[in-house]
Amino acid sequence: MTEIDFDRLQPLRVAKGSHRKGSGYGCAMNVVSYLNGDAEITDLPDCSDEFLARLVQGLNDRLAH
Repeated sequence: MTEIDFDRLQPLRVAKGSHRKGSGYGCAMNVVSYLNGDAEITDLPDCSDEFLARLVQGLNDRLAH
């Protein structure tokens, strides 16, 4: 498991849709990808089951602004 350096953790505003790198916005699955320590942050990280990732993406887009 990757250790998270919370002092370097940039704030991320959870929002619906796609977001460009460095925008400060992302979806819930981007957070999962980041916390997993993925080199490339994605909304479909390898550490997540695809069905659950799609479910979270749908909920994210319905609930986030």
